[in-house]
Amino acid sequence: MPFVRKLESIGLGAIALIVAVFAVLEYVFHITFGLNYERTGVFSLVLACFGIAATICVSVWTARLRIDWLSKLGRVSMQIYLMHILAGSGTRIVLGKALHVHSWTVHAIVGTVVGIAAPIIAWQLMQRFHMRWLFNRPRVSEMRRGAQAS
Repeated sequence: MPFVRKLESIGLGAIALIVAVFAVLEYVFHITFGLNYERTGVFSLVLACFGIAATICVSVWTARLRIDWLSKLGRVSMQIYLMHILAGSGTRIVLGKALHVHSWTVHAIVGTVVGIAAPIIAWQLMQRFHMRWLFNRPRVSEMRRGAQAS
């Protein structure tokens, strides 16, 4: 836990510096050198480490802010994670095949919004209809009962 305490004590200046270094490294990697993530090596390793550090720093900073809607989003993050592929892929199919929209910007924005919103709505409906069991692990007693019935 000492590492967590150190993370929690990171100042805003250090967070800004790490995020800025990550942004500069991204720019150099992609724009200056024209590389992509298929090119592995020391530079991509350093870039990945700074990306991880920047993500952790931003997470620590936002946790301090106590943003209510972000906290609520975090509480349903597992449901979003488990359902976002269906929602996002379905959106991509509808946009491309049914509506003939081929703009990557529209696909990215609409796909992201639907990929987050649809699982939240689905979870709320599951809560309302008492279907919480969909996201719970099977209980050992229920598994034994099922095995005995077979």
